[in-house]
Amino acid sequence: MLKDFRFEENDDTVFVEEYIGHSKVVKIPAYINNKPVTLIANCCFFGCSVQRVVIPNTVRFINVSAFEDCFNLQSVIMSQNTEVISTKAFAYCGSLTSVTIPNSVTSIGKSAFLLCDSL
Repeated sequence: MLKDFRFEENDDTVFVEEYIGHSKVVKIPAYINNKPVTLIANCCFFGCSVQRVVIPNTVRFINVSAFEDCFNLQSVIMSQNTEVISTKAFAYCGSLTSVTIPNSVTSIGKSAFLLCDSL
């Protein structure tokens, strides 16, 4: 599963930089090298053909355009600790029908769900 991601390690956390796998259902790892994955980087999944994404409890930030233009994306389950959904995070995900947004989210950026017509 780790081979499906490019990531960046800091002293105590990990950022998922890019998804390079081909699975239709993706469960983002909670830990890489015993460090929590706390952020999904800008454009990480941009244009991918994933259909379902599960975001673990360690992820707090979904950055700009992280899932933009994932037209086949139908379902997203966010963790209970997600705090920020950035600008255009899920823009142009025309097949998106289900998003679980927890109460922990304190900020949803401009156009985060732009043209998600099935939502």
